[in-house]
Amino acid sequence: MKNTSSVNILECIDVSGYPWCSSAVMFTVKNGKGTLTHINGQYNHDYYSKTKLMLNDRPIMQSDLPVCPTCSALLAAGYGTENIKCHELEMVRKAVNTEFSDIISAAGMLKPLLELLSDGIYLLADVPHYPTNGENKFFMDIPNKPTVFSAACNSCYSNDFFTAVDSFPAYLYPTQSDSCINEERVLYYMDMLKKGAAPRGIAYHDAGFISALLDGHHKAAAAARLGMPISCLTIIKGYVSVRNFGENKGEYICFAAIDIPKNKIKVPECNIKPLNEPVRFDSYRLINNVYDSKIKNDSYPDVYELIGLYAAELENTELTDELIGEWFARRTDEDIILIGYALNYFKYNEPKKAYRLAEKIIREDSSQLPLRKAFSLLLNNKNEHTEKLFIDYIASHNSHDSCYELAASYWDDQ
Repeated sequence: MKNTSSVNILECIDVSGYPWCSSAVMFTVKNGKGTLTHINGQYNHDYYSKTKLMLNDRPIMQSDLPVCPTCSALLAAGYGTENIKCHELEMVRKAVNTEFSDIISAAGMLKPLLELLSDGIYLLADVPHYPTNGENKFFMDIPNKPTVFSAACNSCYSNDFFTAVDSFPAYLYPTQSDSCINEERVLYYMDMLKKGAAPRGIAYHDAGFISALLDGHHKAAAAARLGMPISCLTIIKGYVSVRNFGENKGEYICFAAIDIPKNKIKVPECNIKPLNEPVRFDSYRLINNVYDSKIKNDSYPDVYELIGLYAAELENTELTDELIGEWFARRTDEDIILIGYALNYFKYNEPKKAYRLAEKIIREDSSQLPLRKAFSLLLNNKNEHTEKLFIDYIASHNSHDSCYELAASYWDDQ
């Protein structure tokens, strides 16, 4: 008698220390069908391994992953999910197009899809994603060939803070052709997003900071048009990591950047044999450049800006006027860097505060401060007040000043 697939929802985990994640629940898969899974090839002489995210024996995303954690991977498109018959994906697609209530209920709705996974322990996380590739391009604006993606690295290094930030789901990669995008449907989801009632997408965390978008391409396109993130119910496979140094020695189950001591989790036995044969990229034409996204690219941080915010710990810091005032008063090298990252943080989270901080930077008129970044930001907030600020700056500086040409561009499109 054939064993039936079993998805066991375990428990919600505390994600308060992970600002990139709204909520999450662990689950295990036993006797999984293995039709939504990764196949991994051997490492070659350059220490890269080709992998494929498979759905019903078709690759829907392809990766060439380096053993070096800070090196970027190559990504390639797969076979469009619109051409794959997957009853389970259709079932959950309809289910998630209802209002989101909580992560436990969402896991229950996704069970038909979760049963397609290979055996193991996973996380289902509610994660806001930016509908870009991590390089200020619309997430569906990808070449039809293997391409290096900066965001496809397991750990990204911040030169400003001399530290590396472990990857987590943040950007998207398409699994559907752009020719399937329907403008009427995009406008529908734009209206829902404006009302704060948009349903979730479904994603599978694949490589570094990038997730494969299994469902929700219209929702992501709508979010891109509005310069907003899209929340995705994201499947993250767990793996065991051993720490042999520091205060927290021991074995951990890792779900992207979330680490949980192994002794706190009952890990299921898995009988998955590694693939000992080479994996080759298949060639698919997923993107035909037929959709005009009208995306607001400057609404999202690229991967280096993103990891800078985390390296500076701004995602866990209350950025009060008093704190920023202290940075202005001291103006150490680190304070100057923090002012620049605070400007970035506000730009992507609280634009009005970003505009106020940019005005303060320009009024201070110090070469130490991120003047060009402040001017660039205010070029997107034109009004009588900012126009006077630019006029005053031009009047008190000459054309050899490093920001003069940028300030003078205020009137270029008028």
